[in-house]
Amino acid sequence: MVKLSITKKFFIIGLIMVAAFFAAIGITLIAARDINDTFRDFVQKEQSLLISLHSMHAFGLQGAGSTRQIVVAPNDKASVDFYKKANDEFVKANEEALRVAPPEITAELKNISSEWKDLHKIRLQIQSLAIEGKPKDAIALLTSAETPKWRSFREKILNMITVQRDKAMTTQKQVESLTYERMLLSVIIATAALLISGVIFYLFIFRQIARPIRDLTKVAKAMGEGDLSRKIRWTRGDELGELAKTLNDAIDRLKGFVQSEEERTMSQENIINFLNLLSSASEGDLTQKAEVTPDIFGSIGDAFNLMVEGLTDLIEKVRSSAQDANMKSSKILSVLKEMEENSEIQTVEVRHARGAVEDAAQSATDITEKTRQARKISEMVVKAIYKGNRLVLESMDGVQLIRVTVKAINKRMKYLSERLMEIGTISQLITEVANRTNLLAINASIEAARAGEQGKGFVVIAEEIRSLAERATKSTKQIGEILSAIQLESAGVTKHLEEETKYVEMETKLATDTGAAFKEIDASIKDTVTVISEIDTSANTQKELTSRVILSTEEVQRITREMLNLVKDVSNISASLSATSNVLISSVERFKLPETEKVKV
Repeated sequence: MVKLSITKKFFIIGLIMVAAFFAAIGITLIAARDINDTFRDFVQKEQSLLISLHSMHAFGLQGAGSTRQIVVAPNDKASVDFYKKANDEFVKANEEALRVAPPEITAELKNISSEWKDLHKIRLQIQSLAIEGKPKDAIALLTSAETPKWRSFREKILNMITVQRDKAMTTQKQVESLTYERMLLSVIIATAALLISGVIFYLFIFRQIARPIRDLTKVAKAMGEGDLSRKIRWTRGDELGELAKTLNDAIDRLKGFVQSEEERTMSQENIINFLNLLSSASEGDLTQKAEVTPDIFGSIGDAFNLMVEGLTDLIEKVRSSAQDANMKSSKILSVLKEMEENSEIQTVEVRHARGAVEDAAQSATDITEKTRQARKISEMVVKAIYKGNRLVLESMDGVQLIRVTVKAINKRMKYLSERLMEIGTISQLITEVANRTNLLAINASIEAARAGEQGKGFVVIAEEIRSLAERATKSTKQIGEILSAIQLESAGVTKHLEEETKYVEMETKLATDTGAAFKEIDASIKDTVTVISEIDTSANTQKELTSRVILSTEEVQRITREMLNLVKDVSNISASLSATSNVLISSVERFKLPETEKVKV
């Protein structure tokens, strides 16, 4: 059996307690560091990536809506500026996503960046065509190139948002589970270490010091009262064991003395004096010593002095050990205070993390606000498209009416031309009749001249007929000229009406194509409104997710506060141990230690 002094035992117990406390503190700090690192990575990477993807989607929608607004209203400078801003913000969001993205999706984000550049070039071409006054070409390019590419691009971003949102929710659950497990383990280990250390210290004080001193005191009092039947029943390898052995030897020697009456009387006096000395010692006065004489009581005095010296050394060691325990308790209190400060620092870090999450929630709110703005712009575009479509339909109706009217006028002009041709034919017939009448009148004049006097009256009539025939010929000639002029104008009007009819047909076809393009734009805008609603829903989901993260940080703060309270409880226990050490010091202070004074037995 290894013999250890009380000082060494106190030292070993102190080392065990300090090691237990430092182990608990180390485990707690490691757990807090792991939780803080995990939570910081979650906020800085998962949440930032998800917010960047939502921003890319939102700004992509704004770019699509602005492009369609420019096609509808090419002179709207605000839409052009809005598109430029949306493009710049998309590029920034993509760069932020690349900065925080894990390696497995970096290539996909780079591919999205390349596709966005191609889509940006197409949109710039569409905007240039619209601004240059070529809406038909702009709408054709929008329908054939931009819309399919934008739909494919949008699907990729939405798929990435869905995958990242599921991953973020899974990571959040893992962080919450890890936080709870680590904090619970830290609390259990710290509590167990404190309880075990307290129990060990209490058992050591009670079994190794308090109970042996109590037994020694009882035997010494009984010996002082003349009762030599009691002895110390236990053996130890330390100073208290040596003191007990010495006391038992003294009792045995007292029992074995057989003396004469005179010696007995003297012995009784010596015994009385010795018992008085023992009584003083039992009351805590260890300043008195027995003088060593040549007789048998010299051995007893020597044994008593050895016992007092051993007890004095024991009390000194107990006092020193208690002071050492008090000092170590103070050190433990200092360590616990530092642990309390670290817990408060951890609380501040958690508060900062919560602030970052609240910033993420604010970003989600900004995204919601921007989607609402995009929805408002889309609704304005829908109204403009509806108005434009209505105007196109009205213009189509007007053009159709003009077309019908022109056809009717053309038909009337053709009918008029036919009638004019008939009039021309009749005029020619009248001219021929007039010519023949004139010829007949000339012939009649010749015949009347041949008849002489009998034909003079007929000559006058023939002259009148010839005059009427000439006038008729002249009139028919004028009518012919007028008819020729009218036919010439009618031919010009007919040709112009035919050209107008072709132009009206072209305008009708253009109006029909414009109406179809407006329908396509209307369908695209409706898809955009639907996607904006989906973004709004996703943004609300993001806000809910960040709210759950905030609740998780509050749970971490609550656990940290509980750990802080536990540290304070441990500090109270250490203070109680320190108080116990002070009580022990006070208990041994009642013993008066010997200096140079001796009492003669």
